[in-house]
Amino acid sequence: MKRILLSVTLAALALFVGLHIAQAADPAKGKDLAKKCSCHNAKKNLDGMDAKKFTGLMANFKAGKGEPKSMIGIAQKLSDAEVADLAAYYSSLK
Repeated sequence: MKRILLSVTLAALALFVGLHIAQAADPAKGKDLAKKCSCHNAKKNLDGMDAKKFTGLMANFKAGKGEPKSMIGIAQKLSDAEVADLAAYYSSLK
């Protein structure tokens, strides 16, 4: 019973934090941050990506997982707010 309660509490907390970050996201700030992403800007491979998917990928990179390995160091330097801003920007592109 305690595990179920803990799981539900953690899920609710994650949802609350995720919604708060999503609401605070600023695509204009993301656009400014994205100017440093010359590889992705040239390829346009992030344009239109779902914000949740982008945030999840960046969370993996921040945790030291994923390919290319070069993204790990880049992601680890970004705050959660900056990741949210980038996610909002890239998801706004079609």
